[in-house]
Amino acid sequence: MKNQLILCFLLLPLVAAAQRNYTEAIRQGDSLFQERKFKAAINKYFAAEAFDPSKKEVVKAKVNAVFDKIEGLRREAEDAKKRADQKAKEARVEKERADEKTKEAVVEKERADSIATAAQRAARRAYANDLAYKSQIALQRGDRTTAYRLAEFANRYVDNNNLQVTRALVEALYYNDNPAHQPLPWASNLEGHSASVNSVAFSPDGKSLATGSSDGTAKIWDMKSGKTILTLEGHVSIVLSVAFSPDGKFLATGSDDCMAKIWDLESGREALTLEGQSSTIMNVTYSPDGKRLAAGAMYRHVMIWDLKKSREWPMRIGSDTSSLISVAFSPDGGSLATGDSDNNTAMIWDSESGKSVLTLEGHSGRISSVAYSPDGKRLATGSWDGTAKIWDLESGKLVLTLEGHSEAISSVAFSPNGKKLVTGSWDGTAKIWDLESGKLVLTLEGHSEAIRSVAFSPDGGSLATGSEDKTVKIWNLESGKLALTSEGGGRLC
Repeated sequence: MKNQLILCFLLLPLVAAAQRNYTEAIRQGDSLFQERKFKAAINKYFAAEAFDPSKKEVVKAKVNAVFDKIEGLRREAEDAKKRADQKAKEARVEKERADEKTKEAVVEKERADSIATAAQRAARRAYANDLAYKSQIALQRGDRTTAYRLAEFANRYVDNNNLQVTRALVEALYYNDNPAHQPLPWASNLEGHSASVNSVAFSPDGKSLATGSSDGTAKIWDMKSGKTILTLEGHVSIVLSVAFSPDGKFLATGSDDCMAKIWDLESGREALTLEGQSSTIMNVTYSPDGKRLAAGAMYRHVMIWDLKKSREWPMRIGSDTSSLISVAFSPDGGSLATGDSDNNTAMIWDSESGKSVLTLEGHSGRISSVAYSPDGKRLATGSWDGTAKIWDLESGKLVLTLEGHSEAISSVAFSPNGKKLVTGSWDGTAKIWDLESGKLVLTLEGHSEAIRSVAFSPDGGSLATGSEDKTVKIWNLESGKLALTSEGGGRLC
């Protein structure tokens, strides 16, 4: 709640500015409409929608009013044609006046038809131009899939002879063929949650994806079809973390209700409820052998349950004054890394004895995420200070600081080969970094709100990002093709 309040406070000036811009655009559109400058009026209404997407229905009504006006002109033209035809009949009766009145009728008809046709053509051209403009904006923001879909729709259904539309379609389709461009992957959406997606995790075989949401549920998605396989309901508050067991048969979830649950994925039923934490469980993670589960909590220590002895009191790491919100087992299971949101430090613990082994200091803000490299020799930390850091665990020294996000980093993850790191941020972007050079490789844009969680697929070919915009995006990092089809729950974004 505190994080959300801070985010709302920071966004207030932007919301106010957007509202002012929206109101001015609507006023200008209404004025142009009264002047019968229909194309300019439609452009202003669509500009207003861009400033305040929540007013989509208001803008839609305004645009429909313009089209209604155009339709009225068309009907007036038809009426004029009927009058002209009648006059022509009367002209045949009065031969002396027939020729002159017939000419007048023809002139009137041509004028009416011209007005109606021009108005319709202008409206379609305006709509197509707006879609082409939005396509170009999406491409500039790194959302190649949306850019292509907008241009394709405009070309197929609105105006197939529009040069701006054709240009936008070609630019999106062949963007990666230009050597001067940084390649952009195709992306697809998983939609089904009714609130923020707080956690994403691939199954060990990469065939499924788990998501945890503020709607109080966790979902399992089929990565081939994009459809929901299971919806897991049982927590009485928001689900903040999900983690597959190493064999992929179970899923662990952590929640604001201070409980961790284990779910049997074959039956879809709750297999175990782990109690003992007295604070929000922010993060859950399995040990590599699947025998233990660790849970990090807000304002509390980490608890480690032996799943074979789940009724026994779990091991505690840290103190009651700790706020170890992020936790990760080392690849060999011998160590546990935690990120403390109070003192901005990461710590390495012996997972068997619970003793502190190493303290890593360097961040100026809360540590929100920790991740071991696949070989266990390095640790990545993400922080509210907007940076990610790479630490050498043998020497305890800082190796690399990655800077580029404009807001706090919420999640970090190593690629399966350990050569890259992905960072997700409140700024709505995910960034992929080359760890040998320390350079930014790719920025993924497309979410409309903060990214809460990131995860590489086991083969490293895909990336999942969960966001407060209630969606999960699947990015194909290898072929540039869509990772999911548009059937069922997988919608092309």
